[in-house]
Parts: sequence; C-alpha cells; structure tokens
Amino acid sequence: MDEKLAGLEKFLLDQAQQNNNFIQYLKETSVKLEEEIASIKENFIENLEQRQLQRKNKEYPLQNSHVNFKKINLGGYDYFICKLCRKCFVDYQTIFQHLEKAHSHQFQVLPCDICGILFIGDLSLVNHKIKDHLKCMLKSKKEKKEKEQP
Repeated sequence: MDEKLAGLEKFLLDQAQQNNNFIQYLKETSVKLEEEIASIKENFIENLEQRQLQRKNKEYPLQNSHVNFKKINLGGYDYFICKLCRKCFVDYQTIFQHLEKAHSHQFQVLPCDICGILFIGDLSLVNHKIKDHLKCMLKSKKEKKEKEQP
C-alpha cells in the first residue's frame, strides 16, 4: 500500500511540475504574442496614415491653389469662393475640381519633380520644395559630391 501511495504521490508531483512548465510556456508565449500584436498595430497605423496622405494628395492634387479661392464660415459651415469667377463651393474637393476644369488655362500647373504633387505657379512649387524636400535635396547633393571626389 505504501508503494502505491508513493507511486501515486510521485505521479502527481510529476504532473504538477509538467503543469507548471506548461503554464510558464503559455506565459512566455503570451508575452511574445502581445509584442507581435503591438508591432502589427503600429505598422498598420503607419501604413494607414501613409495611405490617407496618398489619398489626400490624389483627391486634392492642386494643393497650393488656395491662392485662387477664399474660405469663409457662415452659420458654422465652411464655404469656398473661387476668386477668379466668384462661384461658391461647399468643400475642398469641389473647389479643386472647379479650378482644374474651369480655370486650368488661366494659370500654369507645375508638377513637383520629386513627389509629383501639382502646384499653381513657380512660387508655390518653390515653397513646397523648400518646405517638404529641402533636407532630401541637400542630402542628395552632398552624396553626389562625395561620389565625385576620389
């Protein structure tokens, strides 16, 4: 009888140790999975922000055409008035579409040779390059000089 109790006790202790090992394994795996989920969420948010920016640039390609319209707020609503023909629009998309369709012959539309966004007039394009691409342009010039020097 003592042998059977000793054997049973040993069996139960082994089972408890295996359970403890399994619990530890589950905890470690859980931590790894949580880290992986956090990484996936972070990457998803970054990709989403990039897609939203790309979508915005596609929807409103004449980004700096605001010089040709005026934004006013009446009764809590924003309205956009074309300075060239005085037509009124209720959102950015329609004012940009209007400017492209109705007045594109009245101003020069220039694409940025770095990112492709369209701008009205030289000054808008130059301002954009200084604001958004200056660091990139300076870095590429520095790299070119370094390659040219032996």
